[in-house]
Amino acid sequence: MFHGHETALTSCHGDENDSEMTMTILQDLSTKSLPAWVFGYASVDAIQILEMAGHIKTSLSPNVGAPLGKQFSTRVLEITSQGYRMLQHFPVTLMSAALVKA
Repeated sequence: MFHGHETALTSCHGDENDSEMTMTILQDLSTKSLPAWVFGYASVDAIQILEMAGHIKTSLSPNVGAPLGKQFSTRVLEITSQGYRMLQHFPVTLMSAALVKA
């Protein structure tokens, strides 16, 4: 599944509301080497929201088209210029704490 030096990001943000979790994941991604795999239903939902908003580009896993909450993994290819502009308004904080596996 992993190619070369790709990163995997697994969410541990269960207590956050959707918008906070989405921003936290964008912040986490900005500190990682991309492309990166993201795992977990809630994390993938947040990734889909970020992609729909134009903040990132992804390559969906084989279960493309699965409804929200039913897709377990996705691959983030890049953060877009719009995503970086969003990060300027919400800079990376120490509270951004996803588990990362190299």
